[in-house]
Amino acid sequence: MEFKPYSCCRWLHTAIDAVLELTKDNEIQFESIKKITVRTFSNIVQPRHSNYAPKTMMDVIPSLPYCIAVVLAGIEPGPKWFNNENLKDRRLLRMAARVRPLGD
Repeated sequence: MEFKPYSCCRWLHTAIDAVLELTKDNEIQFESIKKITVRTFSNIVQPRHSNYAPKTMMDVIPSLPYCIAVVLAGIEPGPKWFNNENLKDRRLLRMAARVRPLGD
């Protein structure tokens, strides 16, 4: 049996871990992040995984930009990732727009 640490597609977990580790180790604050480039496999560059403004839970689950934004904002994985307040949060959406997945 395996438990997923994040409330999203398992394909996104490595990138989320890397972003969290880099920001923590280098004491980078949420507000100071201007751009995040994620080099990953080509499937993540597809529109479903590059959704910058998900509208529903089913949109959030595969969205690398949004999932990175919520985890950087300190929102614990779980139902709060999918609530209407966070889905409309301009601060989260601005951060999601700064995430650029690049296929390798």
